[in-house]
Amino acid sequence: MQDILQSAGLNADAVLARNADTVYRLAYSRTHKRQDAEDIFQEVFLRYVRNAPKFETLEHERAWMIHVTLNCIRSYYTSAEQRHAVSVETFPTQQSTYRSDDDFELLLLSLPEDYRLEMHLFYGEQMSIRQIAQETGRTENAVRVRLNRARNMLKASMKGDDFQ
Repeated sequence: MQDILQSAGLNADAVLARNADTVYRLAYSRTHKRQDAEDIFQEVFLRYVRNAPKFETLEHERAWMIHVTLNCIRSYYTSAEQRHAVSVETFPTQQSTYRSDDDFELLLLSLPEDYRLEMHLFYGEQMSIRQIAQETGRTENAVRVRLNRARNMLKASMKGDDFQ
């Protein structure tokens, strides 16, 4: 396999090393399931190997990875398997045992689904508002509004706690 990649001019190990954390964290922040995030992660890098894109800069490479990850996440949510899946949370006798030590991920989980992506890209991936707007297909103003609303929700949820 490595011979095929090298003959195509791909250095998959270097690309994987540079982008693995970003792709996995983004996938996990949207799916909240380790197995699904791993499947999306694998699909993103499989698409990289299949398409053999040529990147002008490392920023272009990172943007491509994020864009493909978002596309794979959309495919995940529209797949027949996902549409017909029964969530564990629907059974009152079972509870999710997931606990994360990462405060950022826990804060993201407390937000409605509509606001998580922008918060993850802005704070987790350090993307600019312009880059987020390009990746999500929203206007820059819409991204600013979503970030502001998400921050206000987090402030309101922490009000009364010892997070000052």
